[in-house]
Amino acid sequence: WRAKYPLHVFGLTTRGIGTDLRRASLITVALVALILGGLWATGYPIAGKFRPDYFLRYGPLYALHSALQEFMVRGVLLGVLLTIFGDQTFRQRQGANFVASLMFSLVHIHFGVAAVVVTFAFSLLLGSYYLVSRSLAGVALIHVVVGLVAFMVGLL
Repeated sequence: WRAKYPLHVFGLTTRGIGTDLRRASLITVALVALILGGLWATGYPIAGKFRPDYFLRYGPLYALHSALQEFMVRGVLLGVLLTIFGDQTFRQRQGANFVASLMFSLVHIHFGVAAVVVTFAFSLLLGSYYLVSRSLAGVALIHVVVGLVAFMVGLL
């Protein structure tokens, strides 16, 4: 705020938002299909654990929470880490993404170690997508939908 950075530096932009949301929608559908297919293949009782009331009760609040998390982790934290690590090479960008993802995943320790590992992998994916799009819209969409599905089927 004091440095007077423009909002697009933090991923808050409408530039290319249509393309970003279309790509993020495809990624979201693929991830949800992969998650549900994997659960089904391993014999996880999806139907028995499915909680559609979660979406109605917590969905809007979770969407806001996820958008704020993405702003803080991708927009601010990853932005600062890119300044520290540099963003000229793939290695520098992914190094910053690795550190931001590690910090983000450790915040989820209250869900257990398995959730930290899954959150770390998911965060690496979101960070990589953000580094390509430089917009929080698609990243927030993926986070909201995949997170809601995880809660609705009882994974978290």
